[in-house]
Amino acid sequence: MKKKYCCLLVLLLILITGCSASKATAVYEYRTTGDDIVPSVYLVKTEYYPDKVVIYWDGTVSSLEEYHISEEFELQDKKMILKTDQPLEFNSFSMGGEDFSYFFRYLDSEQYACLYSDMDSEGGMHYSGSIDRYYTDEEKEKQSEQSRKREEEQKELFEKLEGTWVCDDGDYLRIYKDEDYAVEYSVNDTQGNETSVYFKDHLYAKENNIGISYIDGPFEAMFAIVLAEDGNSFEYSDKIFVRE
Repeated sequence: MKKKYCCLLVLLLILITGCSASKATAVYEYRTTGDDIVPSVYLVKTEYYPDKVVIYWDGTVSSLEEYHISEEFELQDKKMILKTDQPLEFNSFSMGGEDFSYFFRYLDSEQYACLYSDMDSEGGMHYSGSIDRYYTDEEKEKQSEQSRKREEEQKELFEKLEGTWVCDDGDYLRIYKDEDYAVEYSVNDTQGNETSVYFKDHLYAKENNIGISYIDGPFEAMFAIVLAEDGNSFEYSDKIFVRE
């Protein structure tokens, strides 16, 4: 008789354990409309279980199979399933393709935030989604400080390069600021001839090696120059250019 009761007790424990493992410990349902919702892919609900996280999604895209996702999800129709030993610590992930990205955050809250970025045909980066809510106040302050520091660095670099630089073979680069930073150039070994390119916030320096980065169609290109110690000449493409 005791053996029968023991078997029943074991079965009961298995059933209880199975039920608890299959029951969600937390569920967050989100609104799916609004100016801050990215319509192509949006989240409907996140369920937290003892051993997994299940995310329900919808949108204008039909499948996520071709997306690069930051976590090891199992994809089932409109569900994303993540097996994990610490499900409650999971509250963000990202995914995307070659020239676009989705960043999801705050899944364990009343409303997640999504930042969507994409590169247009001219090479410009655009952002949409929950832009105001995505970053914390501390992160926004840090970004503002980094932006101010970056502007100062850009200004100092531009002042070193501003003006017309000529080579003895007639080639030249004229670096100036109108509404934007720009390089007007005529250099035989480039495809451009008296062409202007714009490089706002795209000056980079490592000691006297300076890169002037700009967008060329959907791609990024760069003038790479080596500024002389006295600042009155630089080397570009095996040629010496002197400040005019």
